[in-house]
Amino acid sequence: EDMDALASFIEKVFVSRRHVSLQTQQLNSGANQSDNEPLVIASLFVFPIKSCAAMRVRRWPINRCTGKLAFDREFALVDSSGAAMRLHSYPKMSQIESKIDLEHSIMIVSAPGHTNLVLSLDKTSGTAFGVSDTPRDVEVCGALCKGSVWGGPEASKWFSSVLGIRCWL
Repeated sequence: EDMDALASFIEKVFVSRRHVSLQTQQLNSGANQSDNEPLVIASLFVFPIKSCAAMRVRRWPINRCTGKLAFDREFALVDSSGAAMRLHSYPKMSQIESKIDLEHSIMIVSAPGHTNLVLSLDKTSGTAFGVSDTPRDVEVCGALCKGSVWGGPEASKWFSSVLGIRCWL
């Protein structure tokens, strides 16, 4: 959501519609591109935990229900007030890296100076993996949503240690 807001801001303030229209016309007319040359995505990034470091991927599934990249911003860190933590307020979040292993249905979270945290992504595992049964109110970018605590006390302790503030995934 932060990146969407940034992209929208940049587009509104800095992008010239005339320039974009000319590029679109050139693309549609085939200028600077052969008809058989495919358009290619050069880099693809997934952000499993909102406002934390990205995970670069070569290929990645799309969630058919939402149309979004699977696990992209699926998780967020929340503070004791229930608000999602944001990078501009907690810069150390940029040092938290998460890797999704689809084959084993786990997320491996790492940060400098800390042992890796391994979390199951299997929602059916329930409380065995520290997943809260009851969705709670969470504020994300000013909007109220429902969320579940993931990873239980172990994950909370790990993230709190990294960031120096009590928080939950």
